[in-house]
Amino acid sequence: MMVVDERKKAEFKLFNGGANLFGDAAAIACKEMGWGIDRNEKGVVSGLTHPDVEIEGVKAGFTKAGDLYISVPERYIPSLSGVFEEMGWDVIQLEPKQTVSLNVNDRNDLVTVYGKAAEAIAQQFSLPLEKTDSGKEKVSFEKPEMAKVSAFLSSRGYRTEEKMVEHSHPPKATIFQRELPDGGERFYVFDNSARNVAKALGIELLQTPGGRPTLEFDEQQYGTIKKQLKAQGFDLSQKDLKLTARVATYETPGGQGAVIIGEPAKEAAALMGKETTWTRPSSRGQSLPMLRLKGEDEIEAARSALEGLGYEIDVQELPSLANKAIVKVGDKQALLFGEPAEVVAEQLDLELSTAQNGNSMLRVPLEQLDDAIDILEGNDYEVKREPLTRPRSPQSSRDSDAQEQATDASVHPRSAPKTAVNKKKKDKDVVQPQAKDEDVVQPQAKDATAKPELFSPDQIRQQTRHLALQGDVSAKAFAFADRILGGAADTPAFKEGSEFRFLRDDAGCIAIQDKQGTELGRSLPTGQFQWSDSSVAQDLARRYDAASVLGKSLIKKKPVEQER
Repeated sequence: MMVVDERKKAEFKLFNGGANLFGDAAAIACKEMGWGIDRNEKGVVSGLTHPDVEIEGVKAGFTKAGDLYISVPERYIPSLSGVFEEMGWDVIQLEPKQTVSLNVNDRNDLVTVYGKAAEAIAQQFSLPLEKTDSGKEKVSFEKPEMAKVSAFLSSRGYRTEEKMVEHSHPPKATIFQRELPDGGERFYVFDNSARNVAKALGIELLQTPGGRPTLEFDEQQYGTIKKQLKAQGFDLSQKDLKLTARVATYETPGGQGAVIIGEPAKEAAALMGKETTWTRPSSRGQSLPMLRLKGEDEIEAARSALEGLGYEIDVQELPSLANKAIVKVGDKQALLFGEPAEVVAEQLDLELSTAQNGNSMLRVPLEQLDDAIDILEGNDYEVKREPLTRPRSPQSSRDSDAQEQATDASVHPRSAPKTAVNKKKKDKDVVQPQAKDEDVVQPQAKDATAKPELFSPDQIRQQTRHLALQGDVSAKAFAFADRILGGAADTPAFKEGSEFRFLRDDAGCIAIQDKQGTELGRSLPTGQFQWSDSSVAQDLARRYDAASVLGKSLIKKKPVEQER
């Protein structure tokens, strides 16, 4: 049976050069981009106020149906995705409407979907995602679930069409036999073989407790069925049935634990009333069901359940797990995963949630972070802090005038002064803007005394994110350099011997130099950019139309190259 994920979703409806967001997701994105949100007494968004400094390419308003929307250029999608992910939302990017084939196997009524749609289905309905030999994603499900899947795909902007897949080769089935204590035999068929046989004979398909398709016959039944299948051209093979379940045990600070992977995990979970999670995808992209057990009682219960189904138990003792707890610290909260999350949740009476892979996840308010760390250390965990990294927020790319009204402009949203909204915008359809270059941020001033330090494009981006998370004002200088680069660091244009380089000094200012070290211009504490009098600098200024304030885009024609 499919399990539907009910978590909140931020749906980026993509178009050429950007994406649209609607509803609650649009309201959050509007705040991130500096728009004010007005709500009526019922909490419904009733109006918008423009930011005092609007970002090029960003438009917000209401559709004809009265729904709030925001259109953003493509470059803002990663940073906004990071905002939603930190809030615990699922992020979905909806491609422009395209047709998805629901491929129905004519022999067993199993439906298979390939490509990006397969990823969406697997995530929504908690199904295993596999890959073909060519590396293409695929997911399979029973035909009775097709209407539910079609409705889901339609809600995600896909068209669906049903295709019957006909086979030219003979149908196959593998029959497993098991000797009984009285000397007789029992015959079993599983998975696709069971589906093939059930459809060919017109008999009802059974399921194991864990939902695995199966059929079971005694000796007399199998003799008759074997003749019928051969008459229909079946290619039959016969094997001895040997069901083996590997139980991997280990020691943790809270006692003994264990993991079971594969079909045995689903069987044990069903009989114990527990839920399985998923392993990380293998090199072929396949994820397997996984059951985590805590304590000797759960481990013994799982063993007994599997032995009752005829499984042989193979116990594998793993080395003791390192008692480490990684705390992902953001600017508003911290995240814990797995057993450490469960330990802290119980002690602080916080509510656990579930990560996308099914693992336990806990959101810890920053004011309770010290208590959480004390609890973990008291349970013999070695605690390690890591930044909760996400792409640089669009809010950090505001112009200097807007920053004067921010509480912490490099990392926190700013409340915009309320101005009148053009009411005509409510009657317009969504506008799909083309991506333009974004605004830049002024650096903060210090006394410039130290020797400039050279940074590569990758280092600039890395430092921008790292320093912004710490609230370091020098993040603004790196953000400025990042905007000058205009995305060129992601292209082959940056290579040894390139034309320009960018440096930051202790004042937090960014300078542009040629490869001989001659300064062509630098950012000023006033929020302006000053070019030198050299002909090269003046040509550069003309090329990028950047002789005034930093709030203007510095990229107009082609990206500046940088020396690594």
